[in-house]
Amino acid sequence: MDKESIRKKLKAERRALSAEDHGSLSRQIINRIFDVIDWANIHSMHVYLPLEGQNEVDTLPFLKAARQLNPNVLIATSHHQSREIKTNWLDGDFKIAKKVPDGFQFGLVIVPMLAFDGRGYRLGFGGGFYDRFLATQPDALRVGLCYEFGHQAENLPHEQHDVPLDSIVTEKNIYKF
Repeated sequence: MDKESIRKKLKAERRALSAEDHGSLSRQIINRIFDVIDWANIHSMHVYLPLEGQNEVDTLPFLKAARQLNPNVLIATSHHQSREIKTNWLDGDFKIAKKVPDGFQFGLVIVPMLAFDGRGYRLGFGGGFYDRFLATQPDALRVGLCYEFGHQAENLPHEQHDVPLDSIVTEKNIYKF
């Protein structure tokens, strides 16, 4: 199956999740993510904020828990403008505060996805935003959040510029690569 067919199928599955199921699955995934992270080594992180209406795993509970576990951790997020990602620090209320300096190296990057395979390759919405960003973060722990139904038995088609993740957390499993 090609990338667009997989995207279409999984977007439909995510849209079909009830609000209750989305909330329950998100909580299960967020509870598992803490088994992947060694907080003693994380001083900064980049975390996606879920897109409205896309039923992405909700990262706000993770941000709140991370701030409680390590009040000094620097937290950033990005938004897309044309073909470029704009990265900004978040303040204590998780509102955009100021621009992250170019070239900043994060300790942890939390990535959204629609699908993944057994090699750690992910499939997002397309456009390559996160792959370009991940390529600038060679030393970061790269963790993806996905629903288990996004796990593909077959290897996903990928391009030379695609960056595999270190771990992927679902409501049922933690996959390490």
